[in-house]
Amino acid sequence: MPADDLPLDMRIDLEIRDVLIQYRTTAWDIMEYDILDGIKRHKWCCSCQRGQDIGETRALSDWLYMMQSRCLRPDPSEAEVGSENKFMRLLRDHGLVALNVIADRVEDLNKHLWYESEEAGRDIGRSAALDNWIRKYTWYPGNRELMEIEYAYKRGEFREDEQDLYEFIRTHRADIEECRKSWQAKIRNEKQISLLDATKLLFLKKQSVNPKRDIVTQLGEINREIERQHANDEDTRIRIARDRAAGWRDRKVKAIEYIITIHSDRILKYLNEAPKPEREYAMVG
Repeated sequence: MPADDLPLDMRIDLEIRDVLIQYRTTAWDIMEYDILDGIKRHKWCCSCQRGQDIGETRALSDWLYMMQSRCLRPDPSEAEVGSENKFMRLLRDHGLVALNVIADRVEDLNKHLWYESEEAGRDIGRSAALDNWIRKYTWYPGNRELMEIEYAYKRGEFREDEQDLYEFIRTHRADIEECRKSWQAKIRNEKQISLLDATKLLFLKKQSVNPKRDIVTQLGEINREIERQHANDEDTRIRIARDRAAGWRDRKVKAIEYIITIHSDRILKYLNEAPKPEREYAMVG
């Protein structure tokens, strides 16, 4: 998907991620402490002076006007100037939409710092957390589809798939364990295969966590595309079905992989707590 075809909030997010990659923790600090905290303080002061809540829109507008001829930091470094210029342009061009994306990204970064520090048993620091976050969650220009999947997930598009994934894990608990042992035997001691790894491997083998629902959903989307194109001849319908089927399956597989990645801690806990099912739940085929 070309960048210009992406929704506005996704285009803004791409720019923010690029700034984070370029200016690292300086950009993170400016988003959190200079922009978000600065606007929050300005809103509080103005609301107190006027005796009523001025709202986020007015607070942002006033703050941007106040900052027109000022820098966020005294004697800023090159990285601080670069980060500030790009973030301020986004805020002036896109207002609250940009502010909300900045707030979401700061929240994600702070959560990631906490999760990674908990796993390491110590505070790993913002720099290490950002490096890890960029490796895991920053979709580069050649992989826009993964970013679109992230936003679709946040909109609730994959809520049923998420439920199906946990049901898949419950009913295939024994097969996941067998898959782990099988792969561990193949690679010997080169790498420790976790239950999470085995869950992903088993899913990739089956390519679906709920085949019945997938078939119904896919047929519905193919029929809607046929109607949209007013395809009356059989050859055109076959072409649409073939083209849509391949793309739909690839996107759904990536979506489930994304859900497994962002739910890794929760899934591992579920796997370790879930009782092994009876053999009627064993893998078929």
